[in-house]
Amino acid sequence: AFFGWSAARGAILTQNNLQRRGFVMVNRCCMCFEGLESVDHLLLHCRVAGELWSLLMNLFGMFWTMPRSVKDLFGCWWGVRIRKYAKAIWRMAPLCLFWSVWKERNRRTFDGVEMPMYRFKDSFLHLLYFWAKGDIPVNVDS
Repeated sequence: AFFGWSAARGAILTQNNLQRRGFVMVNRCCMCFEGLESVDHLLLHCRVAGELWSLLMNLFGMFWTMPRSVKDLFGCWWGVRIRKYAKAIWRMAPLCLFWSVWKERNRRTFDGVEMPMYRFKDSFLHLLYFWAKGDIPVNVDS
């Protein structure tokens, strides 16, 4: 929940936020190499994150227009009508997706390792499953 709150405030340490703090670096999204790495780009608008969003929306049978910001996403997410049995998963899904993207971003940035897309999607679904069950796995990436 803290990571989601930090993301909604635009406070996670993306390259954009590090530059604002005085770090000198080239700002490029390490996931898609197409945009600047801001919170909203990385978690919502990056095409790699978009793959997870598409997967998630397909699982719920939803059509979705991505909001402009993480804060806007949270503002409209809770109002979506979802069947009772899926409501808990729906509510945790954005946080799980954000965490999955952030972990992959850090893997690529600090370890120089890129998880293949099929494994990235699988890792996200496994993490969502474990969160829904109330289990917190140490690592579902390997």
